[in-house]
Amino acid sequence: MINRPNYLVPKAGTVPPAPTVEDTAKRDTAKFIADMSLEMHNMAKARNFLSLQGLLEVVYYEAYSIASGVVMPEDEIEHIRELSRASTR
Repeated sequence: MINRPNYLVPKAGTVPPAPTVEDTAKRDTAKFIADMSLEMHNMAKARNFLSLQGLLEVVYYEAYSIASGVVMPEDEIEHIRELSRASTR
């Protein structure tokens, strides 16, 4: 199971604090990882490397959620768990 950070969702009408330089660097790094893992996922899919495809999809979603600062919907998290279980069979 993937341990996810606890993201705080701002209440409607509130303005979140400005990101720090460190926050920006972390998000930039996560975006780069998301972009690269998506490319590698597509390569694995093209060659039918099912285990790699599932693992890289998990990496993509995790990096994307960090980069965008959002929490994935629960049904998407369950889909990723299924992919992870399938890749270890």
